[in-house]
Amino acid sequence: GEILKRVGGIDALVHGDIPPKRGLSSSSALVVSIAIALRELFDLDIPLGEFIDRVGYSEWYRLTRGGTADHAAIILSKRGFVSHIKCLPTLPEEVSYAPFPEGYEVIIIDSGFERPDTEDAINYLRVTAAEYRIAVLLVKSRFKEYSDRIMLLRDISVENLKVGLDRIYEIIKSLPERASRKDLRRMCAEEYLDELEIIFSNHKEPPQGYKIRQRALYGLAEIERSKVFPHLLKRGDIASIFKLIKVSHDGDRVAKFDKWGNRVEWNPSIFSTNERLNELIQMVRRGVLEEAQLYWQPGGYERSIEPIDYMCDMIHYHLEGYAEAQLMGAGLGGGVLCITRKDKVDSLGKVLENTYYDRYGIRPQMLSIEPSYGACILCK
Repeated sequence: GEILKRVGGIDALVHGDIPPKRGLSSSSALVVSIAIALRELFDLDIPLGEFIDRVGYSEWYRLTRGGTADHAAIILSKRGFVSHIKCLPTLPEEVSYAPFPEGYEVIIIDSGFERPDTEDAINYLRVTAAEYRIAVLLVKSRFKEYSDRIMLLRDISVENLKVGLDRIYEIIKSLPERASRKDLRRMCAEEYLDELEIIFSNHKEPPQGYKIRQRALYGLAEIERSKVFPHLLKRGDIASIFKLIKVSHDGDRVAKFDKWGNRVEWNPSIFSTNERLNELIQMVRRGVLEEAQLYWQPGGYERSIEPIDYMCDMIHYHLEGYAEAQLMGAGLGGGVLCITRKDKVDSLGKVLENTYYDRYGIRPQMLSIEPSYGACILCK
């Protein structure tokens, strides 16, 4: 490559009030702040989309191998609106905005449980991320007719492949429910084996195998949830928004509780069994389209923790129709995002006091937030 411009160092006084390890993108906020300062100080003439992507990938140098969505959201947000942003690459000109519903509030609730920095926790995060990439290789191996159109999991869509929704479910059904590395090497086409080994290289093999199918279903469903969410906002369809939040958290949860706080059986693999996928395929073919949509299917990513699942369930049972909550961030601890009617905020606090605090001895901290203007230079 060619050095286009040399950037010097700076003296910086850094202050922030975003708590770390809570799913609030604290590291991304720090990186964006420094990057915007450097861009201004050294007059870096980089198109905004490319700038955002470079900022996101810069975190890879400290081994936080994330994407660019957090950085894009921090920079491209708009006061009073929910941003709908396409990434990889970031395209600022295609960002759309939906007004946040009047009379409602976003509350961030600290669960009191930090994401652990243990080797096992880090490995688990890497495994679940790898399962997306493995699913892509398996689909490209089995469905050669689509391989040129697929680079990322998001490319397995009705729009991109120009197929019906029933075909998408057939593709998901072709994936193994569980598979060892030995199994995956056998299933993967020879042309993708080198890439498969690269994926394997950053984590240990999970003892019970890779849960490819339920992870892929969750990822594809989340993509569709992100597409339908702004349309629901524009329609003011709060009931469907709450349902979407609940289904999304069901895809992340590891435990479930009844309204009395008793733990009940939970197995996320039930959403991606052969029987369930066959049922969805038949529903699509019979014209039962809304219920069969991907965005109503939880899948199973399993990045939540029991206390967060308990909190989300108690909010649902005690404030159903007024509030819903879900895990936010990378998971394994951290924060909960709750959308609640403004006149129910005090009730939310009481519910948490009477259920969560009583069970775990932790008084959850509640932070009210609102969509604001994107990161920028305040003064020169």
